[in-house]
Parts: sequence; C-alpha cells; structure tokens
Amino acid sequence: MLPENWDVVLAFLAVQTQWRVGPGGYVGLDYPAARSAVKTVIADGLGLRKRGRRLRWKHVFPGLCEMEGAVLKELASRAEKRGAAAPSRR
Repeated sequence: MLPENWDVVLAFLAVQTQWRVGPGGYVGLDYPAARSAVKTVIADGLGLRKRGRRLRWKHVFPGLCEMEGAVLKELASRAEKRGAAAPSRR
C-alpha cells in the first residue's frame, strides 16, 4: 500500500457502514454521514497525514469517490452474474 493511499483506506473503513440503499440495492455513500465519520478518524502516521491529526474530508473525498465507484462496479458485476438487478450508478 502506498502511503498516499493509506489515509483514504482509513477513511473508507470509517464510512463502510454509511451506504444509501434503494429498492435496487446500494446507491452510493451517504456523504453527510460519511463526512461525520471521517472527522472522527485520527491518522496513524502511515499515510501522508501526521500521526495524531484528524483526517480532512477535502483530502480523502476524491479517493473515497474512487473506492465507492469501484465497490458499485463490483456489486453490479456480481448482480449481473446472479441475474439480479444491478445497483444504480451515479
């Protein structure tokens, strides 16, 4: 794992329960709830943020969007294989 990605991984782990779900399945992250969750994360110093400092939404948001898109793509692929409805895409 590259250090520049580590803080985003920490943020993603903090927001992993903050998904919006619709009739067709997962829609995407609930950004207000995700932002609140990210504010509680303290950096461990393995990423770019100094140890003991809180993560900043503006720094991790683009990476969270990338991870969110990858999750939705994977869920759509799995749903397609099962013949189920795919989750909506933003």
